[in-house]
Amino acid sequence: MYWHVFDTKESTMSYIKQYHIDNGYRFAVVESKSEKFICRCVDYKKGCPWRLRTTYSKQSLNWEIRKIDESHICLSTMQPADHVNLDSNQIGSIVMNSVKENPSIPIKSLVAEIKNRSGYSVSNDKAWNS
Repeated sequence: MYWHVFDTKESTMSYIKQYHIDNGYRFAVVESKSEKFICRCVDYKKGCPWRLRTTYSKQSLNWEIRKIDESHICLSTMQPADHVNLDSNQIGSIVMNSVKENPSIPIKSLVAEIKNRSGYSVSNDKAWNS
């Protein structure tokens, strides 16, 4: 039995990023190959044991989160203004409908929407480039 199953590597990464954004954790990919990737907490060297392994299954033709080592034990009392895993793909999915409905929407409105939905502030440049 696996934790979660996804159609694509991108949707798997999106899920992992969103989990970390929602919960205030940060991760880094430490190995990425065509049929697997491994990521771990950015505070790994400070003692956080969290690590995740996902692989592509040729039987099910899906990406599967196969193993999660431990839970995050790193707790931050301060939430940074921006989140390392809040990238252009995540931001794009947050603002896509707003931009479709109003292509001339001001950047400050997009920045406010990102803050409202993710809990993190991003620069005007980061919102625009997404």
